[in-house]
Amino acid sequence: MKRKKLLTYLLILVGALCYVEIDTSQFAAEKSAIINVNSDELFQFLILPDTVERWFRMVTHFRSADMKPMVPGKLFQVIYSLPMLGKHMMLLRLVKFDPEYSQVVLESDCFFKTRVEITAVPYGPNECSSNLTMKLTFRQKSAFFQWTIAPVLQYHALNQLNQSFHLLNKMVPA
Repeated sequence: MKRKKLLTYLLILVGALCYVEIDTSQFAAEKSAIINVNSDELFQFLILPDTVERWFRMVTHFRSADMKPMVPGKLFQVIYSLPMLGKHMMLLRLVKFDPEYSQVVLESDCFFKTRVEITAVPYGPNECSSNLTMKLTFRQKSAFFQWTIAPVLQYHALNQLNQSFHLLNKMVPA
């Protein structure tokens, strides 16, 4: 009888936490680093759909899903791999594209509600290097999601970002 009550209370708590909304920014995975290439060249390299799988290994497929130019509303099809969960597909929508400030923001409405922000700003003497910042936010506002699944995703995303920055330092045209 006590087990049944405990299970009932636990289910009520989980159900309530699914409906409580919290700030999603605290579980964002963010990384910045200096890349030894001009910010304009780096940004042009990063936004090429055909190069994403080479520098972001979690993504196994990244292609344009429509014929629109690089303007807000453009869609990209992404296949990504999560440990123990396998491969999944999502559509990312371009919500901000600002080549003048080397910034791109993509969002998905899938379960995780992923938001990807990439910014490359000039750095150093003669601005010959770039300060590259990448941020992944899981915008699912459920407290249950943010306190259980989001920290695991954040940990995995931070590992992927570290690996991406390492790969980018090796492959960008210097």
